[in-house]
Amino acid sequence: MRKQLLGIVLAALAVPLLVFPVPMTLLISWNAEHRAVAEATQRAITLSATANSLTDRSLPQTPVDGVSTTVYLTGGRILGVPAARSRAVEDGAHCTPSTTETEDGIEVVVPIDTPGGCGAVVRELIAEPALHRDRNRLILLVIGAEALLLAAGLAVAEWLGRGLLGSVRSLAGVSRQMGEGDLTVRAPTSTGSPELRATAAQLNRLATRVAHLLHEQRQRSADINHRLRNPLATLRKDIEAVNDPQAAQQLIADHEALTTALDDLIRMCREPSSDRHAVNDLGRTVTARALFWSILAEDSGRRIHVDVGTEPLPVRASQPSLDAAVDALLGNVFAHTPAGVSVWLQARRQGDRATVLTVDDSGPGFADLSSFRRRRTRGGTAGLGLGLDIARRTTEEGSGELRLGSSPQGGARVELRFPVPSSID
Repeated sequence: MRKQLLGIVLAALAVPLLVFPVPMTLLISWNAEHRAVAEATQRAITLSATANSLTDRSLPQTPVDGVSTTVYLTGGRILGVPAARSRAVEDGAHCTPSTTETEDGIEVVVPIDTPGGCGAVVRELIAEPALHRDRNRLILLVIGAEALLLAAGLAVAEWLGRGLLGSVRSLAGVSRQMGEGDLTVRAPTSTGSPELRATAAQLNRLATRVAHLLHEQRQRSADINHRLRNPLATLRKDIEAVNDPQAAQQLIADHEALTTALDDLIRMCREPSSDRHAVNDLGRTVTARALFWSILAEDSGRRIHVDVGTEPLPVRASQPSLDAAVDALLGNVFAHTPAGVSVWLQARRQGDRATVLTVDDSGPGFADLSSFRRRRTRGGTAGLGLGLDIARRTTEEGSGELRLGSSPQGGARVELRFPVPSSID
């Protein structure tokens, strides 16, 4: 925008500045010529008054600064620069002064009054270079003045536009922060043009309205949570009253899956949108969650191996989502592998593009990996629980992905791949 503004000012100034030199050059040329003729005429008049006292050495024999001075006396005697008598000189001998343009320049003729008439004549021949001796200097002066005026105009435009562009940049920065989910930021409404102040006020009003709507959404999600808890608790009591142990176990598993799904849904609805764009340290999260699960691992004869290096591993995900994703993956290992199966957690940055969390175990691995890959995006997890779906959503919220495979220990491998946040690229 700054370049466009300067371009408009440059175009507005360039048109008159380009047109102005044409009449100015003509005026300078005419003025220079008129000045040279006036000076020559004045010299000729001065010489005509002192012609009787002139000698052969009184006048130069060659042109001076492009001007030739010749005095024609009676009897054919010539003083100054030798030159043939022209028609204008003949007319001057009859007391007729003249200023005539010739091939050699401008000829100024002034008769000399004598008691016997005007037989003597003073002639000034101004050559072409002498006519425009000062013209080039004046034209350069005009061009310099135009360049100075153009530079001054651009400087004023830069000064005036700096305040306008500063307000626009501030408004753009606030808009970007709002777009990234920070609805607490507000645009300044006391600076800038009236139109920008009005736009900033409307943007602030929009942010307030969106924040209010999100608050209402979270309130509704809390109300849904409250309304569903009692029926779920009643359903759990009814399930526990089922006489068939196998059916009761299956119903309890389904009930727990439904409760976990509800908890995850409520958590996502109540989570502020700005938190989803937060940047947190994956290595620190993995270390903390592994420590949390270590007590249960010790009780079940498992070992949790953690390798996260020493450098920070920033990823774009909220801290609650990141905690839930790591907990879900560890919970899957504990829930779907026999006691004594160990787990390896490794977090590394791969190049400048991705940060990867790898979770390996030494259990039986995925029963049907190809089928799970086809079906996991349809809302279920093919009997492996909701943990992988929670981890997948966490990575996808940060524009990452989840990959499944086999571990070097023969068990399952889950990779969470997060792109490196642009702010630290």
